[in-house]
Amino acid sequence: METAIFIGLVILAILVFDVYIIAKKGRYHSVSAFLIRASYEWPMIPFLMGYVCGHLFWKMSTLSVYGCESNEVIDIIKACVEVNK
Repeated sequence: METAIFIGLVILAILVFDVYIIAKKGRYHSVSAFLIRASYEWPMIPFLMGYVCGHLFWKMSTLSVYGCESNEVIDIIKACVEVNK
């Protein structure tokens, strides 16, 4: 749960900052505009953003995602198979 709260707060902080900056200084100073300009000067920025997104959303094993012991998952699958016969 702490991870979900942290991610939500980071996204909210970026959103609030972006709205504030656009209202105060205009779209030129927004986070998106900065990243677009910076990516032309430093191509590593979009590469690293893609790398991080790929790392975050790449497939994980069921055991890692749900934090189950392997026997727990196998028992759940067996129970589901038995019920659906």
